[in-house]
Amino acid sequence: EVRVVSYGRRYQYLLALNLKKRPFNSPLARRALNAAIDRQALIQNALQGHGVPSTGPLWPKHWAYNTSVAAYRFDPGLAVSLFNSAGLRTDKKSVGPVARFRFTCLIPENYNVLERVALEVQKQLYDVGVDMQFEVVPSRQFNSRIREGRFDAMLIDSISGPTVGRSYMFWRSAKRFPGGLNFFGYENPEAERLFDLIRTSTNEIAIQSAFSRLQETLLDDPPAVFLVWYERSRAVRRDFQIVQDPRRDPSDPVYSMWRWTVAPEPKLAVAR
Repeated sequence: EVRVVSYGRRYQYLLALNLKKRPFNSPLARRALNAAIDRQALIQNALQGHGVPSTGPLWPKHWAYNTSVAAYRFDPGLAVSLFNSAGLRTDKKSVGPVARFRFTCLIPENYNVLERVALEVQKQLYDVGVDMQFEVVPSRQFNSRIREGRFDAMLIDSISGPTVGRSYMFWRSAKRFPGGLNFFGYENPEAERLFDLIRTSTNEIAIQSAFSRLQETLLDDPPAVFLVWYERSRAVRRDFQIVQDPRRDPSDPVYSMWRWTVAPEPKLAVAR
């Protein structure tokens, strides 16, 4: 009696890092972490195929998004090379398994999907010599730890669309805008300038140009490890005829609920 309708959301899973701590304060290390993630495998193994790879904080369906800008791809060889360039080599004298470095990732309790994503990320990072351990905490404590900066990294789902303003809220300069949502310590003057240009310009060509340069800046100096734009599903009684417009963003059937109709009752043919 129920049909299930899936749709893509403007939220993504990402590994947020405390950029005030080593080695996350190094753009090379953050680029290496992004190159070490096989996002297609993550989608298949942790999300049963329901998601789209993400390599940055900007909504890829934004009208100014430049799809020709080369995004991150899974390249463990590049990841190893970048780690080595950042001085993060395997330490065979360390206690425990051999690793380039170790860190603890916060996860809110009772979020099974986040746990599956975290386990897959842990496995992939281990393959390039990074040891990620977990600390599962209650949601209230999780939020307070974010605001107080008491973390190495944390796995979160973050809204990143449909406008640039969503990303600007999280990655704008905390020094210029204290009290905002940038609890992670990301500071990039060029990204700040481009965010401001996109926010204030009324010229479409200027916005498109700034958007492309912002994409490149955030790839060269990534504020986090971006993983997957994920999907959600709606369960709807079958006696409704759903109108789902794939051209809408997102194609959530709730947005077109005003166009739904009641399905006609089936008529039985009677032989005479």
